[in-house]
Amino acid sequence: MKYLFYVFAICLSFSSSYAKDIENREPECLVGVDSKKFVASFQIIDKDQKIWIINDGSNEKNEINYSWMVEPGLIKNGNFLPVKYAFGVGNRNEYESKGRQENSLSVLLEEIKNSGTIYINSPDKKSRQKISRNLENIQIHMILNKDEIILYSRDIEGKNAIFSSKPTHARMTMRTPYKSQSYICLVEIDYQ
Repeated sequence: MKYLFYVFAICLSFSSSYAKDIENREPECLVGVDSKKFVASFQIIDKDQKIWIINDGSNEKNEINYSWMVEPGLIKNGNFLPVKYAFGVGNRNEYESKGRQENSLSVLLEEIKNSGTIYINSPDKKSRQKISRNLENIQIHMILNKDEIILYSRDIEGKNAIFSSKPTHARMTMRTPYKSQSYICLVEIDYQ
């Protein structure tokens, strides 16, 4: 419990510097890194959505239909350039084996919370699979906190691999079957 309080305190500390007008529909995203952990927060845009459908058959089998991805990188000449490693959590469409499910967001996240991973940031699937054995077992944790989804890890080896090159920005992608809940934002990384 003490650990979760610590994670929430860090998120509140990061988010206080990013406060926005309530009526602004732009998502509030943030990434924070300190000596022991890294945290990323995705805002839930439509807080009134009660039902989240899993495995509805609209996606190809085994295609990712929900994902929260963080790609650290740099801005050069106005363009975002990702660094080697990224991290995220996702859910694959398993319609044929599990069938359609209608759940709350908390139930959806509970089901996929252990699917987080660090991966090599490359469009080539085979390249993405070639991650070192030291990094493939690092867990990215996921929690729902009021109106935001938080990814975090206290693994120092993972933090060092992702953030050792001191990326300045992160591209954050929240992908869902719902247009009102899906977005990409670019945020400056907050180093504590």
